[in-house]
Amino acid sequence: MGPLARAYGGSRVVAVAGAVSALAAVAPLASGAVRGLRHAPPSGDAAGPAPAAPGA
Repeated sequence: MGPLARAYGGSRVVAVAGAVSALAAVAPLASGAVRGLRHAPPSGDAAGPAPAAPGA
């Protein structure tokens, strides 16, 4: 058992770590630079570039 688990309880430490991990995974999606990225063109027989992002 680590020092944080001893001080605050194991379940609380796991809950906070999960919340921080989820926030770190989702936070980049809020960036305008990420939202402005274009999709890759489809593979296979489809032709043409992906449509431009709205407002671009």
